[in-house]
Amino acid sequence: MQATNPTGQTCPIASTGRKPTPAPVAGTTHNQPKTKQIAPDRFIKINLVLERVGVSSTSLYTLIAKKRFPAQIKIGRTSVWSENAVNQWMEEQKQGGAS
Repeated sequence: MQATNPTGQTCPIASTGRKPTPAPVAGTTHNQPKTKQIAPDRFIKINLVLERVGVSSTSLYTLIAKKRFPAQIKIGRTSVWSENAVNQWMEEQKQGGAS
């Protein structure tokens, strides 16, 4: 038995009479155990860090000096933070202040 695909080419069809199962889409998790997904990292500026953490800039830099908060990364004259590092610090604080 032959069929025509969307490009006009003929291709064989299985004799079972069932439609072929579509291939899994890359990045899907069908039939895989649920695990915590890690978001892609991005840089965030101080305004967003302060908003998320809920402290003043003075308090933030004090925490950094005491090695109790992730240090900023300098890109040119701009200071940015890893969003994942900030989120991890926040989770640690919820668990009892691991850092």
